[in-house]
Amino acid sequence: MTKPTNAPWTEPALDEPAATALAERLGVSTLLAQVLVQRGHRTPTDAAAFLRPDWSDLHDPLAMAGMEVAVERVRRALRERERILVFGDYDVDGISSVALLERLFDVMAHPVRTMIPDRMRDGYGLSENAAARILDGDPVDLVITVDCGVSDAAGVARLGAAGVDVIVTDHHVPPAELPPALAVVNPMRADCTYPFKRLAGVGVAFKFATAMIDAFSPQRRLTDELRAFLLEAAALATLGTVCDVVPLVDENRILVTHGLRSLAQSTNPGLRALIEVAGLAGRPLAPRDLGFKLGPRLNAAGRMGTPTDALELLTATSYQPAIDAANRLDTLNQRRQSIERSIVRQAERMLADAGGPSPRAGIVLAREGWSPGVLGIVASRLVDAHGVPVVLIGVNDGVGRGSGRSVPGFNLLEVVTTCGERLRTFGGHAGAIGLSVGADAVDDAVAALRAALEGALATFERGPWIDVDAIVPLGALRIPSMRELDRLAPFGPANRAPIFLGHQVRTAGPIKPSGGGRRQFRTLLVDDATDQPISALLPPSTGTPPRLPRTRFDVAYAPNIKSAADGRIEVVLKAWTTGADQAADSQADRPDEPTTS
Repeated sequence: MTKPTNAPWTEPALDEPAATALAERLGVSTLLAQVLVQRGHRTPTDAAAFLRPDWSDLHDPLAMAGMEVAVERVRRALRERERILVFGDYDVDGISSVALLERLFDVMAHPVRTMIPDRMRDGYGLSENAAARILDGDPVDLVITVDCGVSDAAGVARLGAAGVDVIVTDHHVPPAELPPALAVVNPMRADCTYPFKRLAGVGVAFKFATAMIDAFSPQRRLTDELRAFLLEAAALATLGTVCDVVPLVDENRILVTHGLRSLAQSTNPGLRALIEVAGLAGRPLAPRDLGFKLGPRLNAAGRMGTPTDALELLTATSYQPAIDAANRLDTLNQRRQSIERSIVRQAERMLADAGGPSPRAGIVLAREGWSPGVLGIVASRLVDAHGVPVVLIGVNDGVGRGSGRSVPGFNLLEVVTTCGERLRTFGGHAGAIGLSVGADAVDDAVAALRAALEGALATFERGPWIDVDAIVPLGALRIPSMRELDRLAPFGPANRAPIFLGHQVRTAGPIKPSGGGRRQFRTLLVDDATDQPISALLPPSTGTPPRLPRTRFDVAYAPNIKSAADGRIEVVLKAWTTGADQAADSQADRPDEPTTS
C-alpha cells in the first residue's frame, strides 16, 4: 500500500538501537523505551528522572527574578504587622492561588484579606476599577497579585500613587515594559533565567510560598504544621496547574504527580467536599478528573458572576460550610451547562439560517444576552463540530464581550489583531482569544472579523497535527505493556497519552452508537496481525456516524484497557486515512476544553 502523502499525523522516525539500549539499561519494555526516545528522553538519566518525578528536582525558587525582593518585602510586612491583600483572577488557577497564599499567611499567624475581581464590573486582572475598589475598602499596605498583574500597569500605578506597595506574581507573557510594582515575580520575564518557564499562576504562587518557608526555616526543619501546609499547597497547585492546561513537564510534572495523591487524600474540608460532590471520593484521581469534574464546578462561580463562592469553598475550615458551598457550585455548574446548551442551539440556528459555515470561512456570531462567561466553551464546541475558527460575542449592558477558539496551526490572535481598531480590548494567544467592543460597533466588528478570517483561511494549509509515538499493529497490543505505559502519566499538554499508528486496518463490524450521551460511535477493527477484532471508539460527532473506508486504511489511535479481567483492549481513534492520498480531518485530536474560556 502506498503511504498517504497528506496523512494528519507525522510518521515516527524510529531509532530502534537507541530504544533497545534504553530498554536494557532501565529494565523496561522496548515499547515504553520507544515512546521515551520519541519524546526526547534518550539517556538513562533523563528517562529515569522522567519516570520517577522527585520533589528534590524542583528548582530553587530564589532563582526566579524578583523573588528575593518579594520575600524580603513580605517578611517586613509580617514583622511590622502590615495589612496585606491577596488579589487573584476568577478562574481555577487564580482562585486556587489565592487560597494557597491565604493558607500560607494563616500558618504564619498573619491573616490577610483576599479579593477576586468581578468579571462584569472589574474586567480581567488588576484593572483600574479593581484598584479603585481596593482603595475604597479597608486600608491596605501591601497587595500581592496571583495569576495576574503583569499587564496591569494602570491598576498597579493607581495603588502605588496611593502609597500601597504591590508585588506581582504572574505567569503570563509580560508586555515590553513591566508594571511599576515593587517586585514582579514571573518566570516569563525576558530577564529571568529561571530554568522552567511554563508554570501556571498557582505554580508561581507555590514557588513563592516555598521561598517564604525557606526564609523562615533556613535549615529546612519543618514543623508539622508547615508539612501539612505543603501537602495542602501541592493539592491546590495541582488543581490550578491541570485546569490552566499548562504543559505537564518539568516542575509541573513533579507537582501534579505528587499533588494528585495529596488531593485525593486531602484533609482540606473544601477540597474533600468538592471531590465528594463530583462523585470522585475514595478513588485515585487523574488530571481528567480535575479538568472535567472539579475544575468546571469551581469555574462555574466565575462564569456565573459569583467567583467568591469558589474561594469560600477552598478556604472553608469545617465540613458543613464546605459541603454547602460545594452544593451551591454544583447547582451553578448545572445552570452553566444549561446556558451553554441553549447558546449552542441558538448559534446552530443562526448558522443554518445563513446557509451553514464554509470550510474556508470562520464562524463569527453576536447576540444580545449571551453570557460572556460561557462563550469560550461554546466556541470550542462549535470548533469541534465544524472544524473552523469561531468567535462569539455576547452583548450586555452596552458592551459586547467575546471569546474565540481556533483550530490547530491557525493563529487566531494574529487575525483578531488586524481588526484591533474596531475593538475596545483584545488579547490571548494563537488558539484562544478574548475581546470587548462597544454595543454600537458590534456589527462592524463582526463584519471585519469575518472578512479577516476568510482572508487568512484562504491561504491556510493545515499540516499534520498528530504526533505518533510508535508503529504498533492492533494485534500486537498486550495488557502488560499497556499497563507499563502508565508510568508516563500524569498525561496532559506536552505529555499526552501515547498515540500509535496501525497500518492495513479494516472494519469487522457495523458502526453503532456507543451510548454515554456524547454522540459517540464505535465499531470493530482488525488487521493482519490478529484475527481477533478490537473494539474501536470513534471521535465525538454531531450525531451522524463518521464514515470509515470500505477498504484497508491506516489509523492513529490511543490504546485503552477495556477490561483487565478478560484481557479485552479497545482503541480510541484519533484520525484515519481515507485513501492513498487523502486523510480524514476529524478534529479528534482537539482536547476537550475542561475549564478555561
